[in-house]
Amino acid sequence: MKFIKIIVVTIVVSTLLSCNPNGQGQTIDEMTIINNHQEMEKPVLIHTVFFWTKEGTTDEQKKAFEAGLVKLGTCPQIETFYWGPPAPTEARGVVDNTYDYAINVHFSSLEKQAEYQDE
Repeated sequence: MKFIKIIVVTIVVSTLLSCNPNGQGQTIDEMTIINNHQEMEKPVLIHTVFFWTKEGTTDEQKKAFEAGLVKLGTCPQIETFYWGPPAPTEARGVVDNTYDYAINVHFSSLEKQAEYQDE
């Protein structure tokens, strides 16, 4: 089971490292994964949100938003938290990559997700 976890983490890390909007890889220090509980076997609920910024949003405002995402990922109810811009993949009719940021939040129970929503 531990081997499978290592493979999954390797795949996720590889995917995130390739999702830089400038086409440049991120270092481990720059990674946007926050995992509060390493032992979670399988999330009960995965919450995904897409964000579109307004035209004219400054780089400073984007950095502040990104800092807010990092802080959000530290909520104790969250098991695993991912955030980032869309990957610069080839355009396809079934893929919407018009958003500016997305978050993917894993919860171990519906109760944890409800607590997160109330916080």
